[in-house]
Amino acid sequence: MLCLHYLILATVAFAQDPKDLKFDKYSTDQGLSQSNITAIVQDKMGFVWLGTTDGLNRFDGYNFTVFVNDPQVPTSISSNAIQALCIDRSGVLWVGTQSGLCRTTDGGLSFERLKGEQNATLHNDNITAIFEEKSGNILIGTQGGLYKTSDGGKSFKQIGNDARKGASLVSDVITAITADNNGVLWVGTFGGGVAKSTDGGQTFTSFQHNPDNAKTISSDTITGIAIDKKNRVWITTFGGGLNGLYPNRKDFDRLRHSLNRSDDDMMTSICLANDENLWIGSVGRLWRYNPNSKKEPWRNYTVARGLSDNHITVVYQDKAGLIWAGTFGGGVNITDPYGSAKFDYVIVKRRNPRDDRFYNEDVSAVWEEGTDKDGYPILLVGTTSNGLFRVYKNILSRLPIEEAKAAAPAAGKGKKSKPVKRKAKPAKQGKKVEAKKSERTLSSNSVSVLLRDKSGVLWVGTDNGLNYYDTTDGRGFAVFKSTSDNPKSLNDNFITALCEDKSGNLWVGTKNGLHKLAKANRYDTTKGGQFALFKTASGLSSNDITVLFEDKSGALWIGTRDAGLCRTTDGGATFTKFTASPQGLTNNTITSICQDKKGAIWVSILGGGLCRTVDNGATFTPFRERDGLASDVVFGAVADEDGNLWLKTRKGITKFSPPNDVAAKDRKGGLFRNYDKRDGLLVRQFDAGGYHIGASGAIYFGGLGVVHTFYPEDLKDNDDAFVPPVVITGLTKFDGTQFTRDSSIIIKKDIELAPKDYLFTVEFSALSYYLQEKNQYQYKLEGFDKIWVDARKGQHEATYTNIEPGKYVFRVKAAGPDGIWNEEGASLTVDIVPPLWKRLWFQVLAFLSGVGLIVGLTSFTQQQRIKRIERQKEELEFQVQARTKDLAESNLKLEQTNKSLAESKKQLEESNQEILEKNREITSSIEYAKTIQLALLPSRDRLKRALLEYFILYRPKDIVSGDFYWLHETTDKVIFVVADCTGHGVPGAFMSMIGESLLGQLVIEKNISNPAHILNEMHKNVRQALNQTDEIGSGQDGMDMGVCVIYKSAELGGTKRVCYAGARRPLYYVNAGNGEFHEVKGDKFSIGGWQRESDRKYTAHDLNIEIGSMLYMTTDGYADQPDAQMRVFAAKRLREFLKNIALDKTERQFKLLESELEKHQGSEPQRDDITVVGIRVI
Repeated sequence: MLCLHYLILATVAFAQDPKDLKFDKYSTDQGLSQSNITAIVQDKMGFVWLGTTDGLNRFDGYNFTVFVNDPQVPTSISSNAIQALCIDRSGVLWVGTQSGLCRTTDGGLSFERLKGEQNATLHNDNITAIFEEKSGNILIGTQGGLYKTSDGGKSFKQIGNDARKGASLVSDVITAITADNNGVLWVGTFGGGVAKSTDGGQTFTSFQHNPDNAKTISSDTITGIAIDKKNRVWITTFGGGLNGLYPNRKDFDRLRHSLNRSDDDMMTSICLANDENLWIGSVGRLWRYNPNSKKEPWRNYTVARGLSDNHITVVYQDKAGLIWAGTFGGGVNITDPYGSAKFDYVIVKRRNPRDDRFYNEDVSAVWEEGTDKDGYPILLVGTTSNGLFRVYKNILSRLPIEEAKAAAPAAGKGKKSKPVKRKAKPAKQGKKVEAKKSERTLSSNSVSVLLRDKSGVLWVGTDNGLNYYDTTDGRGFAVFKSTSDNPKSLNDNFITALCEDKSGNLWVGTKNGLHKLAKANRYDTTKGGQFALFKTASGLSSNDITVLFEDKSGALWIGTRDAGLCRTTDGGATFTKFTASPQGLTNNTITSICQDKKGAIWVSILGGGLCRTVDNGATFTPFRERDGLASDVVFGAVADEDGNLWLKTRKGITKFSPPNDVAAKDRKGGLFRNYDKRDGLLVRQFDAGGYHIGASGAIYFGGLGVVHTFYPEDLKDNDDAFVPPVVITGLTKFDGTQFTRDSSIIIKKDIELAPKDYLFTVEFSALSYYLQEKNQYQYKLEGFDKIWVDARKGQHEATYTNIEPGKYVFRVKAAGPDGIWNEEGASLTVDIVPPLWKRLWFQVLAFLSGVGLIVGLTSFTQQQRIKRIERQKEELEFQVQARTKDLAESNLKLEQTNKSLAESKKQLEESNQEILEKNREITSSIEYAKTIQLALLPSRDRLKRALLEYFILYRPKDIVSGDFYWLHETTDKVIFVVADCTGHGVPGAFMSMIGESLLGQLVIEKNISNPAHILNEMHKNVRQALNQTDEIGSGQDGMDMGVCVIYKSAELGGTKRVCYAGARRPLYYVNAGNGEFHEVKGDKFSIGGWQRESDRKYTAHDLNIEIGSMLYMTTDGYADQPDAQMRVFAAKRLREFLKNIALDKTERQFKLLESELEKHQGSEPQRDDITVVGIRVI
């Protein structure tokens, strides 16, 4: 094995750098009115406004609201061709267009078109620039001069047109306006250079290009001006690049980049960032210029580095520090220029000489041996198939080698300092050292756990024994293994956990019990050693141990697989068990245990998030995805010196700052910050194994092909971190016939709803703009909701129905990507008006009217009643005489009839009894058929073992079902089938039994695994079983079916191969990384029945699906179920619903689907058999 496989490990220092930016892109595909961006500005509420050549856009991070000119609406915008935008100090938005100037004070609901009064008007409607002076005056640049207004646009005065020589602007075409810290006005023009005014625009001094003087400005076509804190003036030109003018100097510096391309000197805009860097747009790319750097001041970004288009038209920095780059045809790009994280990493790859390709190696264990005097870490890295390696200064060495004697300082001796930040060098392949015959190597190349004990001895757990490095003779590793002739040897050779207690005893977890190796015997490997064994008979909840941890009090905590947590305080004499329960753990498979500086015990759980106990396990407080955790699948947790927890999850790394009060039950008392690939991680998700916090304070998280390393202090959030404003962006109401959306809600504090508006939805947004998908929300309708409601991931709206009349206050608060909450949030008063009959005045009037009516009716009724009684008395006397005679005659006939009825009754009872007996027999038979049918379905144990994380919603319409699902597992794949047979009830059940039988013959006996081939053969066999021919009328019985083959081994890039074929049934799947929904359509014909085509062929779809994604297979019953108004649920609605719940845990998905179905169905009977299956790709 050693001579066939080599490892290359590269230690690369990584930190978010402006040259490695990631861009979010928005264009017409996301709702922009047009992709040619001309101007960008952010208003006081936090909305970003984008001007285009075809409309003005207001962006809330999720949606664009578009404003366009309507000739029939005088309050609409002047023109669709936007050229300049400005927000003044009072929050008014000024908009310059090709056809005039306008402004809005109400968020775009109405625009005031500004022309000015007689003799004080704008003489040119082509607005090119807008700027507010410190005095509050608004300067307007046009293609016909420069204007000033001091009264909000009622009147305008032209400036810069002094007829005196040298005192006016050289050109009337204004392109840029700004002012320095002293109020000096700078104006750029087209063809007239740049000019400044020190007297408020009465006179100007111009600076123009002189081709014979290199110290003049490089071009007279000015496109942008920026002035920094030192009053340095930076000017971009079209064709002349960037120019700099220092205070008290008249000479310009022409600042050139290294690229000799004309389009890169055609600069279009400039933005001075908070850190004094200049962001510059050009026809050829986006530039960043650092005026304080002499070594490498220029950086550039193009399509190749993530931009949507190379032609940059405008650059802007918002309040959060994000850079917005508008393009010509590619929409707008948004990036964080500072980054948010610093992650170093170790690349772990295996080269296979057979194809000379590199493959990711799975890191199973990491241990920091210490750091050298310069702060370089010394690491041990265990792998699942290539043994143990030592990494130091970009060089790897395989252990055991001679250096192993002095592999590192003893644990705790390492210098607590950061590695020296040096430029990463290519990794060097470790020198191959042939093992001497006398050397003892590891008992297995599959390393599972590492530990350096207090005496400096290295312990290595593998899948084939426990090893320690023997320093007495320099001969390498000694091993403890299970031996049949020593009952005190290891009970199992698969080592899963190691822990050294305060007394120096070594605790060893295996897949078949817990072992204790006393300090006195820890180096005696004779006959497998002298271990004390603890199993379920000793009080453990399970023999399958996953993690061991000793807390500060000396108690030993034992995590297990599927059986919860145990604790012993007396060396294993007794164990206390903790399992999943409402006040206990959230699940029973434990992945890690740690203790924070306040003494709280933290337990990470596979599929159950994180649990905390402060009372030795009496109660546990859960922290889950709904609270802000990236994923409920947590593989490792460590606590840093500041009390923060760092979690290795399926979806990246999470930092969790617990509540200050360790006993607090408020889940939002803690703060979550989730890191993923966009923060610099190399992997999209982690798997089990390989987590460690070193004596230096560095944290190490291993994954497929990489070990990420970082110092917690490098990832501390800034004290002045941006807290995004929270706004209510829209309200949609439904009155029973149509939906109506009100976008004016952004400026309203209250709203009134009519009684008919029984359903309403409030939309909201945290205006952070970058990594918007990481925003978290909580909302509450005061007066209705008793507690804050956690919005699901991706949800930024709240819907309410059938709320009682009254006044309510809707409140929403949010946290941005950094996890910092805006507790003030936003609010809206909602007044639901009662219907007419519920209003007080109507009820009082109705009561009084009713009393009067009752009194009048009572008097009239009494008189009529007396007369009616007298008439009835007379009639009654006559009728009594006549009826007495008739009664005597009828009695005789009645006696004869009763006798006949008695005989008929007896016969009817006998017939009914016979029918009941037949019904009982038929029902009993069908019930037994149900038992048989359920027995044929895969058992829960088989499903759990094969699929790991799944749900099945299975609802027959009748006692037995025409739907069925089928599973078969092999060593390398799982084959899963969902089928919908013709009909339901007994006929459908018979068809399902035929289908299950045929699948067993084809897949198990004939070993057919290609899903398309399975369907082809099923079609032939069903037709044969039902004697179907190609003649019309020969029978259409058959089934719709989907066959999904899931391969067990992971592909490169963290994906798994899935192969699908469908007969009139699709496969849905939702990507774990980006949440995108995909539909793989099945072929258009069913299995069975007559066919027109000569040969029916089904199509196999080969897919590479990201691990963590959800697969969905359904029959048509759910989508076709009607409500009380006979409206079906619909396939489109089902697809949207599945997309929205895909990130939830499968148990929750099942409950949500059940709840949604019951809510839709109401009292309407079930129409068809229903089956929905969800499978997590793991």
